[in-house]
Amino acid sequence: MALQLGSDGMSGCNNYTLMGGRGGSDTYLNAGGGVHLRIGNARELDVTAGKVEVIGTLSKGGGSFKIDHPLDPANKYLYHSFVESPDMMNIYNGNVTTDASGEATVELPEWFETLNRDFRYQLTVIGQFAQAIVAGKVANHQFVIKTDKPNVEVSWQVTGIRQDAFANANRIEVEVEKAPADRGHYLYPELVGAPKTAAIGYMAPAAGSEQIVHHQRPTLRRGNASPLQRRTPPMLPILPRPVRPNVAPLSHATAQASKLEVNQK
Repeated sequence: MALQLGSDGMSGCNNYTLMGGRGGSDTYLNAGGGVHLRIGNARELDVTAGKVEVIGTLSKGGGSFKIDHPLDPANKYLYHSFVESPDMMNIYNGNVTTDASGEATVELPEWFETLNRDFRYQLTVIGQFAQAIVAGKVANHQFVIKTDKPNVEVSWQVTGIRQDAFANANRIEVEVEKAPADRGHYLYPELVGAPKTAAIGYMAPAAGSEQIVHHQRPTLRRGNASPLQRRTPPMLPILPRPVRPNVAPLSHATAQASKLEVNQK
């Protein structure tokens, strides 16, 4: 079954906009350009080739990147999970080597202090035993590292909490009470030993719908139905009803004679 919008017609369902897969197992949404979701005529989600843009905020159970494996791209995938925190945190890092006096200045982007606040620092000395400290905190998009020895390589990391206009207006709440209607229900009920009927937003199937099976659905006989959908269920052969011979009734005398003959035998 397919629905098509904005084209002259479909050929083998190639120009579909919305289509149900065979057996009802999958649904396909197709667009020549992009797919745009609007609520109240305001942009909420844009999907174009190779790109998904969420206009607001995104909540999820988990997330990762998925790529062809760098060492075996023909046969494997590689996954990494997202880095997450209870804060709207940005992470910056790098390596720097202190000079002959044991100092190094780390330059940051000019927008660093406009975007971030509440800076946190980590320093790790590489290749030798030495001490390293943050000698000067972030100011004028830079900070200073000092070591007790000259020419020491230091790996540094600085994090900041977003303070841009969007983040300030949409600060993420870490702990949120469930709505009264959702209490006792779960996002992932099977993971806490609850039945799937305890899922938030679960809707029971309509009465009788659980008895419908695929071969009982109406078959398509024209249009762009797939060969599987055009196939009609097998039917039992219709046998002819038996027909009794049309024989004229016997006369009374003949019938009596036949009965007497049978009794004598």
